[in-house]
Amino acid sequence: MLQDFQLSCQRILSGAVEALSGVRNRHGIAEILTVSHMLGMPIDLFLGVQPSVSDSLPDHPIALQILHLVVAVVLHRPTKITTNAHSSSSKDLRVQRTAFPITSLLEEAHAAIVVTLQMVSGVDSVSSLDAQALNLICEVLMYVRYLGNIVSQSVLDYSALQLPVDRISAISKQLPGAFTSFRDSALGLKNVTTLASGLGINEIWSMFYGNSFAVDEVLRLAKLAVQINGPSDFRRQILNLMAMAPLTRSLEDQVSASGMIEALQRRIQVDFEVCVTDGNEALQAPHLSTRLALLAMRSTLSENSKRAIGHLISIACDQPRSRIGHLLTYQQSLWLEDAERIGSLYNIPTITASLFAHWMNDVWGHQDGPAVLFRPVQLQSTLSVWNWKTIPMEKLAEYETDLHSLVQLVLLNSESVISVPEQLTILVKQSITKIASCFSKAGNTRTDSIAPGHIVDSRLLALPELGDALEHSAFERAVKFHVQPTFTAPDAAESRSEYLARLGLCWISVGKLLLDLFIPDAPINPAAVQSHIFGFWSRHAASLSKELALHSEFEELVSGNSKNGVTVHLQTTLAAAQENLTNGPPPVPLRDVSRLQMFWSEVMQFQNHVLSSQKLETLISLLKAGEDSASLMEQVVQTSMKGFMQRLQTVYKEFDDITFPILYALLHLQTGL
Repeated sequence: MLQDFQLSCQRILSGAVEALSGVRNRHGIAEILTVSHMLGMPIDLFLGVQPSVSDSLPDHPIALQILHLVVAVVLHRPTKITTNAHSSSSKDLRVQRTAFPITSLLEEAHAAIVVTLQMVSGVDSVSSLDAQALNLICEVLMYVRYLGNIVSQSVLDYSALQLPVDRISAISKQLPGAFTSFRDSALGLKNVTTLASGLGINEIWSMFYGNSFAVDEVLRLAKLAVQINGPSDFRRQILNLMAMAPLTRSLEDQVSASGMIEALQRRIQVDFEVCVTDGNEALQAPHLSTRLALLAMRSTLSENSKRAIGHLISIACDQPRSRIGHLLTYQQSLWLEDAERIGSLYNIPTITASLFAHWMNDVWGHQDGPAVLFRPVQLQSTLSVWNWKTIPMEKLAEYETDLHSLVQLVLLNSESVISVPEQLTILVKQSITKIASCFSKAGNTRTDSIAPGHIVDSRLLALPELGDALEHSAFERAVKFHVQPTFTAPDAAESRSEYLARLGLCWISVGKLLLDLFIPDAPINPAAVQSHIFGFWSRHAASLSKELALHSEFEELVSGNSKNGVTVHLQTTLAAAQENLTNGPPPVPLRDVSRLQMFWSEVMQFQNHVLSSQKLETLISLLKAGEDSASLMEQVVQTSMKGFMQRLQTVYKEFDDITFPILYALLHLQTGL
């Protein structure tokens, strides 16, 4: 086998040298050089000859491409991989099934290079069709080498596979009929690696990338806020940091929340022997209903509402030892209203997603869940707080704070003129348009919000306008399958209970829509996909730069010129490669591939077993029928979702950028149920 390979290399090398000699001979004839002079020239000297202006096929790019293919055939044998190379570190059957098509493609690529060299060997001039095939095969070679590096690793990285597989498949379709076998192998690998689900993962991840629940940072700051022994202004600074922590990935200068927290800790004096004031529990429910009203009003906050929010924050920050974590979304609401000032610093859709996600999370943190929203919480809290007979004198300052806070909450709620179901309807419509904005063309910035005029139709559970997002085939299919059946025209005689049931189904459908579009059937890391693409072009540009430097140095030594046809060609190629480096990768470190596979394995298992379509449909049918077993079944599902969400946030902290859209979807499912 080795002897056959060496003989094949010798034949290919001889043919390639013959082709290169033909190129040199043509230049010799053109320059009227003697045979003895030509034989004394270095083998690469012909590459320095300036191309003829009338020559449609310059020789030096063709010669360089032939040399690259010769080196690939002679020095690089096809990478051999086996299924055992990756199956030991992953139980993903798909990863194991991918090994054979990759091996087949690498072998076919080697054969395609041989065919290409045979096409250009022993001919007086290279035809335009052969030159096109030569150029395409050289581009294939670039990606095949990268693919060989990927499969040589101990764990197969699906994120790294995306670029070479997509590009090789696209290029193979342009090759002539002599490369049919290679084209079939490329398309075969493409079919194996193409996702069957999660077809919107990159678009959704990019939109939600700036968001994070930032659990660790928020908890550290909340603890610090009640331990301050110093000026009250520090509590306001801490609140600003708490509101900023879930948004730090959206900052242009990538401010580190952890770094700011450490700097703040060094500046202030902390007293660890403190008695923390938990706050009046009677105000927890009014806060949730008030935040719901603010989310529904969105961009229509009045000056009175903004002043009330400011007073609410000031009252809490002026009260020592009291918790202020529940105020971070109020601060974010003020930032959102002041978009003109912070627009250059914050991504506005990031703030809206953070407000919505943290509100849903806090609703489920309440002991009664969403049911608390349908109670007369303002009346109950007023009666509870104004019952001063049970308040001891030592709690007078805290009681006064509760009274002032209640007044501000009442003022805020007085701005809303629509009911809770109508507010929830507006929110679920905003969720759909938020997801749709992930798939809209650049420049369409209004798809993530409901226009104020739509509030008059807030009770109408009709599918909002999704614009050009429906041009994305995966999104259009998911909308038709999950969302359209629930967002139907209401019956004129529809009762309140029927309307609420249909509203719950709409929330569930949005959660299912997001999970379908985001959870892939292969272990993909969207951040790693972008990082691998950037890394590939960085290495390719560096290689071209070295090649250009060598040719420039050689030309200067031989002729004293600073450039020639070869260097001009390489400079053009380098500039084209550098165009792919204009936007750097996201500042997310590459995570362990084995951990990524474990993460997606758990997510897919949870989706298939706990949130399977059959189980959800059964639960929904039981709830509609009012069966006694439905309540227990719902409680089991809710508990499972809550536990799974906590596990993702604690066990897989390094994947918080991937976790956020999943949690966002699960919170919709919880609310709908």
